[in-house]
Amino acid sequence: MTMRSLSALALLFAAPAAVAQTLIVDINNGPGTTYTSLVDAAASAPDGAVLEVRPGFYFGAALVDGKSLTILFDPGAVIATDTDSIAMRVRNLNANQWFTMRGATVQTSLLSLSPYAEVRCEDSAGPVMIEQLATQVGNFRARISAYSCDQMIVRDSSFNGTLHFDDSRVALEGTSVGQNFTFTAAVTVAGGELQVLGGTFAGFNSTQGPAFDLQAADLRLLGDALIYGGVNGSGSARVAPSVTFASAPSPFSATIAVTNVEMPHVSTVSEPLGTPFDATLAGQTGVIGLIVGGNPSTPLTAPIFGDAWWVDPLGGVPLQAGVTPFATTVTIAANPALIGTRLNFQGLTWTGAQFDVSNPSGWVAR
Repeated sequence: MTMRSLSALALLFAAPAAVAQTLIVDINNGPGTTYTSLVDAAASAPDGAVLEVRPGFYFGAALVDGKSLTILFDPGAVIATDTDSIAMRVRNLNANQWFTMRGATVQTSLLSLSPYAEVRCEDSAGPVMIEQLATQVGNFRARISAYSCDQMIVRDSSFNGTLHFDDSRVALEGTSVGQNFTFTAAVTVAGGELQVLGGTFAGFNSTQGPAFDLQAADLRLLGDALIYGGVNGSGSARVAPSVTFASAPSPFSATIAVTNVEMPHVSTVSEPLGTPFDATLAGQTGVIGLIVGGNPSTPLTAPIFGDAWWVDPLGGVPLQAGVTPFATTVTIAANPALIGTRLNFQGLTWTGAQFDVSNPSGWVAR
């Protein structure tokens, strides 16, 4: 394992280039508070700001419209919906704008007309990342959705509820979703593509509903996922040998074109600034590979790549090359100016016939 320090490099490919303004959201109006309402903060915070949300219940439907924003939730900070089912809506991001949301707990309220507290992305070209989304203890449900969003990453989230992606490009890492409310799929993908690394996915009562419902979509199951209920619908699916199907003797509908194949995948560990973390390239064994880190970028497709490249092709930093599987240890300086910085890590392998591209793994400085 090779140590690679990004203390200097992070300042080169950090987004944004200028130091982000950090603002405090605290419903209890403690010292340093800028906003007591998350709805007001999302609407009024300047483009590129970082919101640090202190513990408490924040009611209402927050909207981030056409600007960059990073929202970092302290433990005990809860978004509770009102009559609208939307807890957080992000829309109209251009390719140079981003949204990151980390550590939020969501729940419906007695006023809500929906069983789900939803986090939704709409009509956005810029990178969106949702990390460590959870539901409040009890019979609460969440939904993450994307409608015409070019680049969304959901990682390290686990909740009872559903995922719905429509005409979007989405990557899941270490995310688990179970559906126990209706006879619908845990994950619905209508057009577009979905990449999945790890996690557990269960349809209604594990077997009575599919885990995934594809509607003319591309599904890439990269490895280490546990799936209850199978995959229904139409489209294509590439499946790694390490994916496990339970409670589904015929895991795929006949209308889905299935390819069983080893594929490269990259995983990272979410750690605070100053703490070393590993970026690991695995999934294929004994091939030449490269791990790259850098700014998120509009996913790039090219004839030499089998899948889209999510790291800025001009600003990406090669971290380590080797024979798979391998890992590189990354350290980014504990510089408060970097809080909220978003990075993507991705791997590239050469099989002798073509370059294979891994999933993107998103990381946010905190």
